[in-house]
Amino acid sequence: MQQTIRLDSLTIPIPEGFEILPKAEVNDLRKKADLSCWWTMGDVEKRYHRKREWIKKVLYSKKFRPLLEHKCVMYAGTGGRRTYLFEPVGFSKFMREWFPEITREMEKGVK
Repeated sequence: MQQTIRLDSLTIPIPEGFEILPKAEVNDLRKKADLSCWWTMGDVEKRYHRKREWIKKVLYSKKFRPLLEHKCVMYAGTGGRRTYLFEPVGFSKFMREWFPEITREMEKGVK
């Protein structure tokens, strides 16, 4: 059965293959889709509004690397070229828990 939207005397057909969903459900589906695949460095830059260099300082700091490595961040690459993959749920949890400490460390310079 084809869905329609009726406004006073105007009827708008909903094309086959499309559905009208509540905004909350659409947002939930987007969130689930976003968390179902590993993020790239570019994804992390966009989500956290931080430059690649800032993120790398966190990834390679003596303090934070043990919390990330092989848990929610994977390092790969050869020939001096690294690629990074971030497990979205674990990395998001890390950022929520550690962000205040990370910013303090960044202000004084991560060693």
